[in-house]
Amino acid sequence: MSTDVQLKGDSLRRQTEAAIKYAAENGLELADGRQLQDIGVSAFTGTNRKAGELARFLAAVEAGQIPRGSYLLVEDFDRLSREQISKALTLFLQITQAGILLVTLTDGRTYGENPPLFDLMYTLMKMSRGHEESVTKSRRIGAAWSNKRANAGSKPMTSLCPAWLKLSPGRKKYELIADRAAVVESIFNDAAAGIGMYTIARRLKDESVPTFNKSNGWYMSYIQKILNNRAVLGEFQPHKRVDGARIPDGPVIKNYFPAAINEELFFRAQQGRAERALTGRGRKGSGLANIFGGLATCLYCGSRMTFENKGDPPKGSKSLVCVGSQRHLNCDAPRWRYFHFETAFFAFVKEVELDSLLLTDDKAKQRSDIENSISALNGELSSVRQLRDKTFALLETDVATDYVSGKLVEIQDRIVELQSLLDEKRAIQEGLIEEDAAFSAAKLEIRVAIERLRSSSDDDVYKLRSQIAARLKSLIKRLEIGTAGHSGTIKRIISNLEKRKSANTARLDYLRRQLTDPANNRPYFWIVFKDDSQRYVVPDQNDPLQFHQQFIKRGAKTTLVQPNETTASATSTVTKISAKGADDFKGSADEKP
Repeated sequence: MSTDVQLKGDSLRRQTEAAIKYAAENGLELADGRQLQDIGVSAFTGTNRKAGELARFLAAVEAGQIPRGSYLLVEDFDRLSREQISKALTLFLQITQAGILLVTLTDGRTYGENPPLFDLMYTLMKMSRGHEESVTKSRRIGAAWSNKRANAGSKPMTSLCPAWLKLSPGRKKYELIADRAAVVESIFNDAAAGIGMYTIARRLKDESVPTFNKSNGWYMSYIQKILNNRAVLGEFQPHKRVDGARIPDGPVIKNYFPAAINEELFFRAQQGRAERALTGRGRKGSGLANIFGGLATCLYCGSRMTFENKGDPPKGSKSLVCVGSQRHLNCDAPRWRYFHFETAFFAFVKEVELDSLLLTDDKAKQRSDIENSISALNGELSSVRQLRDKTFALLETDVATDYVSGKLVEIQDRIVELQSLLDEKRAIQEGLIEEDAAFSAAKLEIRVAIERLRSSSDDDVYKLRSQIAARLKSLIKRLEIGTAGHSGTIKRIISNLEKRKSANTARLDYLRRQLTDPANNRPYFWIVFKDDSQRYVVPDQNDPLQFHQQFIKRGAKTTLVQPNETTASATSTVTKISAKGADDFKGSADEKP
């Protein structure tokens, strides 16, 4: 059957009854339960013989699983093939030459290995007529759809539409289904916040949100389809089938559907998904225990830092630990109490802008808006580049070269435009950072915020921590943690020197003495942001809101922040750092006596 519409009608009953009747009249035994049904599989394009049930039958014949002398019953030749006559005849001979008796039930004719000349000529005429009918039908349908596409801006082409839409009572336009559109928007908001599809699906299930179809629950695959579907922006891409494959047919029709979300949210969601894919998937516990997962690395061996949960105090502990040290792989870096590190990080790393997530002042909103714009532009830029690659691939097909070339020019122009907009937004962002160099919240507010973050494990806190984790990944190029302080670097230098036959004894003695200095055993962290600014912090081991030493490097300017200065005003003292720059932050300067 060409479509399942016929299945709802009389086609299946008619064909089945004809087969039963023929078998009874000719003393044949039907292979019960072995009827082959190609429903909606095209005989015009040959999909049925390439990938349908007919293809399975032909493979069984060729393998000898169906013995010679067996019968294949079809209603008529056009149920077997509607391809060009040469291909249809090849299929006919493939079946009959294998010893299978082919029967057409409409006229009761049987075709064997050596059909009479008249029967063969009759067969050719039937094949030719079937093909021509399909060609004519294809042209008519194509013309009808071309006409519908031409009027798509003013009239819906079909009643079929995405699940969050419906056809209006007058059938003249599509309308949003309000509660479903709200669900779609919430899915994109979650994805933009860095929340994964599993967690989104679970949230919808926990909130008893009705599904859009007859499914018994929300699944990751369906969430993914929604996030990939540009129909949420109101776009419609017509398609056609070529050799059984569904390919785009003509340009995208903008504003065909009412938009469920705006473009900025769509592209922020794509950027959130891209960053999540780069830094690891999967939920990290009920409260997203480790905000730095997939980002922090050990300064000494380069291994990733992982979250280790050994229970709650006083008996247990939660720590950041180097995977290399944990597995005893040539690293002995100690652990760092997780919440001590997290609190110190947010207290002194102003660029993360924790307050823009937790507070509502105008400046925080301004920073948040510009970051959202940058995220959206990055997402769109990534999507347009993918579209460019797909368009290049069309040059290898039969699609008109002029059309493809024109699309490539349009796409490249858009890439240039997006890059220019991105540069502008980044310049604004940098200006905001320079304008407000001090952390905007007081230390007490920071402490309250950190306590709030870890005080509960419900999904609201998970979402908040996910937003922060996503922001970190969008801002930070590298986060290296030295849990052993400079002593970790000094030990490696000593080890390397001891391996040399001509090691400088005085130098070794000096370095060994350095290991006894408490200042060299203080843990610290070093950050390089994506704008290449850097921050080096040695927090106080007893109070994470205090620090022993800080350097802030932006461009050619390096600022040394004095320990007695508050985080709100610590920008006054400037000192020159050696040309080695970043390496000094990492402790390599300690190699010198």
